[in-house]
Amino acid sequence: MNDFSFTVRLWYGEHTVGLQHLKSFNYLPQECQQMQSLSDRISRVYSDLLEETVNMQAMLRRCLWQPLWGNTTHPFTLI
Repeated sequence: MNDFSFTVRLWYGEHTVGLQHLKSFNYLPQECQQMQSLSDRISRVYSDLLEETVNMQAMLRRCLWQPLWGNTTHPFTLI
C-alpha cells in the first residue's frame, strides 16, 4: 500500500494529512460545490482581513513616527 499525504489549507493554517485521517461524508456533487464555495468565501474574508490589518499597521506606523507639525529633528514639549 502506498503512503500518500497532502497539505490541507484551513483558515487558521496548513496541515499535512494522510489518507488514513480522512472520512468520507458521501456528499453529492452539488454539496461538494457548495462546500468549495464556502471555503473560497472564508479564504477571501480572511485574506481581506489580513490586508486590512497590514494597511492599519502601516497607517499607525506613519502616525506614530511622523510628527504632525512637519519634519523636526529636535525634541519639543507641548504645554
